[in-house]
Amino acid sequence: MKNKIIVQCGIKTEDEYWFVAGNTNGLFKKSLSTGQIDFVGFFPEEGKLAFRLYSDMTIVDDKIIFAPCHTKTFATYRLKEKTFSGIPIENEGEDYYNQYLRLVTYQDSVYYIPFWASSFVKYSVRDESAEVLDEWNKICNKYADPEIKNFIIDTICINHNCIYMFTSRNNRAVVLDMETDRFWIKELNISAEEYITSAYLHDQTIWIVTDTNKIYRWNIVSDEQDFILDLGQSSETPGFYTHHLYVTDQYLYRINVFDKNIRMFDLLSNEASILDMNEYIRDKEDDCISLYYYFDVHCVDNKLYMYSFYDGKYIRVDGDEVTDMDILGNFYIPEEYWGNFYNEIVSKSCLMNLGMSFVEWLGHTLVSDKEVAEKNSNKNYVGKLIYNTVLKDVT
Repeated sequence: MKNKIIVQCGIKTEDEYWFVAGNTNGLFKKSLSTGQIDFVGFFPEEGKLAFRLYSDMTIVDDKIIFAPCHTKTFATYRLKEKTFSGIPIENEGEDYYNQYLRLVTYQDSVYYIPFWASSFVKYSVRDESAEVLDEWNKICNKYADPEIKNFIIDTICINHNCIYMFTSRNNRAVVLDMETDRFWIKELNISAEEYITSAYLHDQTIWIVTDTNKIYRWNIVSDEQDFILDLGQSSETPGFYTHHLYVTDQYLYRINVFDKNIRMFDLLSNEASILDMNEYIRDKEDDCISLYYYFDVHCVDNKLYMYSFYDGKYIRVDGDEVTDMDILGNFYIPEEYWGNFYNEIVSKSCLMNLGMSFVEWLGHTLVSDKEVAEKNSNKNYVGKLIYNTVLKDVT
């Protein structure tokens, strides 16, 4: 099913849902009343072929701001003028994979949370100016592990004027006070034998899950930290963005994106269980992807809303009940947009960047995939597998 959309990230306005389609590098919007999907346009680097150009988005003062991931451009879309604009990212070196993964809005500023990027950027929406927070580089130089490229993991927590970020592999929290733009470090009572993979803030408490599936709790008001439960081993895959963690008044949900099932912990009864998603899979005849990948997860009013790529639609999780979000319906790109993208943009990008046609590039990629699988079982292979699977039906 070649025109199924990967909803990388999205945001709701009054009667529309705007979203980035991660497998087209384009911006789309969907009417919540009619279900119609309209193509808004390609991002400023429209000739670039990448699986995930932008990874997060927010709306401030009638402008949609995007977090650049596989690109060197800070992009903005002006809703009133219906135009894109882009500011080049000045970064040392040529490696710009996964630069920024999250955006945080505070007053009239947007903070770009770096993942592998070297700069922590504060963007003024009113003045359309960017400021680099120099203190971030001092933090990185002091605490970052030189053998690990990414300093901050994907998970962040926001409490009033503070952003809580978590370091990769050394179990520290980096806290930014957005009132003063000052950083400080918090050491966490977690064994060096495990590391944080996900965290979520709920009612002044940050819940933390590690790679060993242990749950910890940190009350950021009293500063008390304690161990809660060992969920036991699950089917983990190293690297890539494998974990989501969300907490409601009653449940803690642990989502491994390579497993269709969801692990649950009942905070009231202290019981752990697995939410079997088999009975909720509707698109049983679609074998185009073997990963039960969940994108664009939101927690609203103690319910989870997430886009299931396997199903091609949004689902709602409320306790142990899973239902379709019929108001959003299916997310499939109209054929004319999909054809234009792959006939013009993808082929153009391959010729420009690789010196070969798209079909030649795709064939080369699929043939070499077996060698990659044999040599490399880490995140590089996982990411490539996802990318190849998305594109394999496009010829």
